[in-house]
Amino acid sequence: MFRGFLPRFLGVICVGVIVLIAGCGTSQQTTQPTSTTPPELDFPAGAYSSVQTYSNSITIAYTVQGDTIKIGLKARTAGWVAIALGTAHGDSDVIIGWVADGQVTIDDTNHASKAGLHQLDINTGGTNDVTTVGGSEINGITTLEFTRKLVTGDTQDLPFVKGNNTITWAIGPTDAITSHHSEIGFATITIP
Repeated sequence: MFRGFLPRFLGVICVGVIVLIAGCGTSQQTTQPTSTTPPELDFPAGAYSSVQTYSNSITIAYTVQGDTIKIGLKARTAGWVAIALGTAHGDSDVIIGWVADGQVTIDDTNHASKAGLHQLDINTGGTNDVTTVGGSEINGITTLEFTRKLVTGDTQDLPFVKGNNTITWAIGPTDAITSHHSEIGFATITIP
């Protein structure tokens, strides 16, 4: 009855470990910043107080001014770019944006399901707490800049807290936010 059980059991465990190590789909995951920022992903000197580039694919820059944070994102994509406070595939506060035909769109959303659905805060009892500063899409580089309060008071938002805040970043291959991310990783935003 138990003949062959152990090899099958070990096979299932090995497959499970491989899936766990592989992460989310076939996407690449990055947690450490690169040592240098490629010029096309850099922001002008002095524009932000903190600038980090991840996997030579995305630069996350930010400055805290009083109770507000200004965030800049530059990514190698002609698609969408997002950051999220909270868990990667669960309850999270997601800011997602893209540039289509020169029009910059940045949405304040939440992600309350593992099904990948991003709901606009304004459609789920919350408010839009993101102010678009600007953006562009030039030569395959999407740039998004926006501000929001560290603590918005919106039940659909998570606060940036004093100290280290782990965020998830993701890059999409197209402007359709229903498209699965082509790259995902983690970063830290430190609030003084």
